[in-house]
Amino acid sequence: MTSITRSDSILVRFFLAILLLATCSGRGRASGVDDRRVAAVYVTNWTSNSVSRFELTAGGFLKLLEVVPAPAGSANALGAALSRDKRSLYVAQWGSGSLSLFQVKRDGSLVAAANVSAAPPSPTDSAQVVISPDGRRAYLTNFNAGGAGTLSIYDLSRTPRAIATIPTGGEGAAGVAISVDGRTLYVAHMTSGDVTAFRIRTDGSLTRLGSWIAGRGTFVVAVSPDSRRLWAANAISNDIARFRILPGGRLSPDGPPTPVNGDGPRGIVVAPGGRVLYVALYADGDGPGAVAAFRVGRSGALEPLQPPVLTGGNGAEAIGLLATAAGSSLRTLIKVSRKEA
Repeated sequence: MTSITRSDSILVRFFLAILLLATCSGRGRASGVDDRRVAAVYVTNWTSNSVSRFELTAGGFLKLLEVVPAPAGSANALGAALSRDKRSLYVAQWGSGSLSLFQVKRDGSLVAAANVSAAPPSPTDSAQVVISPDGRRAYLTNFNAGGAGTLSIYDLSRTPRAIATIPTGGEGAAGVAISVDGRTLYVAHMTSGDVTAFRIRTDGSLTRLGSWIAGRGTFVVAVSPDSRRLWAANAISNDIARFRILPGGRLSPDGPPTPVNGDGPRGIVVAPGGRVLYVALYADGDGPGAVAAFRVGRSGALEPLQPPVLTGGNGAEAIGLLATAAGSSLRTLIKVSRKEA
């Protein structure tokens, strides 16, 4: 069974890669290729502090195109988010407690542009980043060695600029998600096992709405496409907590947690239609990684679709749903990592 200690960077650091689909802008070139239909997958590399770019073909296959080192002054690339216009990739830097910017060129290639330290009080162990739907703000969670969690806010209107670092009200801030309407932000706390909700004001500042117990080891959260439901993956109690999202963004527990029938749920994602939920199972990093699939009922209750499916590797964590360039099929990509000694 997984357990938490204050020095337990292993529990979060193996959230090694966030898989992102970038449909690059721009019109066709002389070759006749329409760049808007060229899909790229970006994967962060924690140890080498770099980002790998893959081509995602119409058949769903991946081809490595480049590995780009992160900007100077950064360390241990972790969570990542792509801007809505697909022109910028933002990366949470675990080792330096900062946010890195990569420019995305028309062909999907990357240029390491800048590393921006968070506003004081200086955080450590930056885990995940999300971008507001209007593209004006970035919100960076800071695990802070499992202690009091913080959230760093950046202005993205021009060059990224640190605005503030605020307490999240829980311990071990890890996963983060924003509602579809961009009005509410949710933070998962791994140490304290809860989810905190914030109202996003028009200027991008945050007002804390409250915190709700989710389970043991709350690692990541996911919001339904209609912003009516939230699910939280609990990596120690091995279950999924579900909540109704009330008007105004507050949460209301919605029934008992759903067992995942596996060990260490560390990644969670909802299919675009909102009818299926996928969960990556870490299994202590040494055991076989797996993915569990659940049907989402009208009430938000989860029903297993089948027993967890092995990934073929150890320590499944990051999970992303990626549409092929042709848009004709949907594939699930699982980042598999092996626990370090």
